[in-house]
Amino acid sequence: MRSDSPSHYRSGTALIAVHDAAAALEFYQRAFDARLGTRLDAPDGRVMHAALLIDDSAIVVVDEMPEVGLRSPKHYGGAPFSILLACVDADAAHARAVAAGARALAPVQADFSGGRHGLVQCPFGHRWLLSSRTEDLSLDEIARRFHDWLAAGEPVELQP
Repeated sequence: MRSDSPSHYRSGTALIAVHDAAAALEFYQRAFDARLGTRLDAPDGRVMHAALLIDDSAIVVVDEMPEVGLRSPKHYGGAPFSILLACVDADAAHARAVAAGARALAPVQADFSGGRHGLVQCPFGHRWLLSSRTEDLSLDEIARRFHDWLAAGEPVELQP
């Protein structure tokens, strides 16, 4: 990271576009206990920049800006990626997000990595992988468990 970078941004900070940023900001605060930092609105009412802090990480949320090619998942019919949120308790985080209006795509479950993970989709089309660490494993142990999992042929099924 460059020394002149704002301290609240990481070199890989996500910037996500949504179809209603004002509503999305409220949702993310309820669902993920996000704290609103900077919010800059354009004269036309669009959110041009809003920094949310979720635990110790920032995510920037903006309204769609088609004039510069910035579109939300609504425009494309879904998001091609997921945002991983490291949580103290993935089960509680998943339940909170669903209670706030997220759609559960995969239940929270343990996996080969020594963690618990569950997937939700927010009302604005972004997918959030809620993850907590339950075991400290070596990379060799994770690799062994991964290959055992593949050999068992366990399918990964998402909710429709």
